[in-house]
Amino acid sequence: MKTGAFLKNIRQGFTTPLLAALLLLSIGSNPISASVKGVYVGGDFYPPIANAALAKNSGFNTIFLFALHVYANGDIYYNDTLVAQNGSFVGDPTWGAQLAALRPTINRIELVIGGWTDPSFTYIKNLITAQGTGSSSILYQNFQALKNATGVDAIQYDDEQTYDATSAVAFGRMLVALGMKVTLCPYTAQSFWTSVKSQLGTNVDAVYLQCYDGGAGNDPANWNNAFGGFKVYPGLWGNTSDAPTVTSSMRHWQQNLGITGGFMWLNGGLPGDAPKWGQALAYGLDSLNGLVGEDSATNYSATGFTGNEGFGFGAWTLSTTGGGSYLAGGSPASFGLWNSAVNGQSTASRTFNVPLAAGQSFLVQLRNNHLDYPTTTNAFQLRDSAGNVLFSYWHQGGDGANGHYFDATGTHTATDFAYDFNQMDRFAFTLNTVTNYTFFDSTTGASFSGTLSSPAIAQVAFVRANGSSGTISDGNDYLFNGLVVYVPTQLPVRLLPATSGWTINFSATPCLNYRVLRATNVIGPWTSVGTVAAQFNSGTFTDSNAPAGQSFYRTVTP
Repeated sequence: MKTGAFLKNIRQGFTTPLLAALLLLSIGSNPISASVKGVYVGGDFYPPIANAALAKNSGFNTIFLFALHVYANGDIYYNDTLVAQNGSFVGDPTWGAQLAALRPTINRIELVIGGWTDPSFTYIKNLITAQGTGSSSILYQNFQALKNATGVDAIQYDDEQTYDATSAVAFGRMLVALGMKVTLCPYTAQSFWTSVKSQLGTNVDAVYLQCYDGGAGNDPANWNNAFGGFKVYPGLWGNTSDAPTVTSSMRHWQQNLGITGGFMWLNGGLPGDAPKWGQALAYGLDSLNGLVGEDSATNYSATGFTGNEGFGFGAWTLSTTGGGSYLAGGSPASFGLWNSAVNGQSTASRTFNVPLAAGQSFLVQLRNNHLDYPTTTNAFQLRDSAGNVLFSYWHQGGDGANGHYFDATGTHTATDFAYDFNQMDRFAFTLNTVTNYTFFDSTTGASFSGTLSSPAIAQVAFVRANGSSGTISDGNDYLFNGLVVYVPTQLPVRLLPATSGWTINFSATPCLNYRVLRATNVIGPWTSVGTVAAQFNSGTFTDSNAPAGQSFYRTVTP
């Protein structure tokens, strides 16, 4: 495909109902910008790096290798493993290659010196006093060997006891001469850290402020001022902050202080639920591309879905007399309700942090299993703040091609909203005006519009209910997932040459699924060439079978 021909034929102005994005491509080499999202890791990132795949899919883009320990004689250990001695790297020779394989998803890797009670900076001070920082010193030789072997971008200071600015600055200048940046991780002793930053200048390109444990009272605004307007990256601890708190805190600091990064301390390793924390940072720091709220079952533990995860919603309220709630297995997991009691009803509801506004859409995935009798129902409801049902969509026993819905004008048939047994289907409720809506079934392509009464939509509920006959079959469960509130947004796309074909790199609304369409003419016809699930705020698709000549691409959802 010729770039010139592609650019010559770009057009604007496509519109299609219910498309979250219709995006024509432009040629460009700059990656979509993203904030710094850091996480501390430890022995799990020393060969063999078992968590490499998890890191690439976690949403973090910066990792801090915790921790280096400098001994009195200049030996350097990574945790309990000797890695540099007598000017040579003596650690695992594959470490550098395994770290390099994390890039470019992980675009920055730092080695951290120190930690609570660690005497490394005292030993560094003593070694500098004895030998200086020239090329003949053991510090210079060992850190040069370490840099050459690992290819890290920076050395991070986590000095929590020595606080000697003179040696810290001298050591930093040595590291800069070796081709590395210096970063700081303070929780106290503000005057020490500002002195080091002032003397090292732009060679310190990041300050990671601990806002947890001993630094729980730290105010990033105060530290920004202390550093002369330099923006710190605040960090939180997974033991004392849940995911919604991380998102709300980062969003507050981003909007009010202009911070462009943050980090998580997850006890010195990358846990299995790392994507939840990476997502929480992304929602707080990055452009959300129209995203107002999101939650999914993957954010919860195996014990159930009580509490509040995700972003933009209040905590779940569960009422399951005669039944229960659970997290259903599968990939991905989903929320589940069941009830086998006569006239029993199990309900899971939660509030929106802000009532649904005109122009916004609510997306949800629903799955029906067995429904034994006409009085057995699985319903999706939108309610006002008092719990009154404003809109309801449901299936009941005996349904086939159609479903049912309720709004301000009464009960109606949801034509072509098929009872899709044992399948997870996605639906979109779009509030067009304060009282007018459209409901769309992305599986069948069917939709209907209707009217609501005046109260604002403030809650969502899922209801599993039985009539007087109860149930007789196994599997009378109601599954749901993927709660998303967003504003349909037109988003930028870039096209980059790949080894074979072209790579489409596009901004995305997190948690939406995008179809990539291709045509040889700007007016179509368009052919689907793949799908991308946008986990965060961007998506990538490589078309390795692009036809000869010109082609055009767009992404659409649902």
